[in-house]
Amino acid sequence: RLIIAERDHRVTRWVVGATQGETVAGNGKKTTRYRDFKKLWEPTGVSIDHDGSYVIAEPNLHRISKWAAGATQGELLLGTGRRDYFSSNIGKKISQLDTPYRVEVAANGDYVVLERERVSRWVPGET
Repeated sequence: RLIIAERDHRVTRWVVGATQGETVAGNGKKTTRYRDFKKLWEPTGVSIDHDGSYVIAEPNLHRISKWAAGATQGELLLGTGRRDYFSSNIGKKISQLDTPYRVEVAANGDYVVLERERVSRWVPGET
């Protein structure tokens, strides 16, 4: 199988030999609202968590969302999800992400996030 984060606001799963992918996150419509978890905004990275959920980097919303397999909406996993055009403080606090473009799930379950100017490691359950 192949999982693709598509710029048309969705994540698709492809099976070898298929002529069409299956949408597993997002609905192909863009959201600019950081609290809207039924839609994605140009996801750039996706990994599969140990429980089979899709962990998705959304740089335009400064968030990592998590979608359970078969879910119609995701939830905020990492970051604050806030985008503030009028502030130079985007991603300055450790609880914030600054344009996360890739996320990986480590063997121990930690999340490794590649951001604009840093790489951060997040331990589930810690803030």
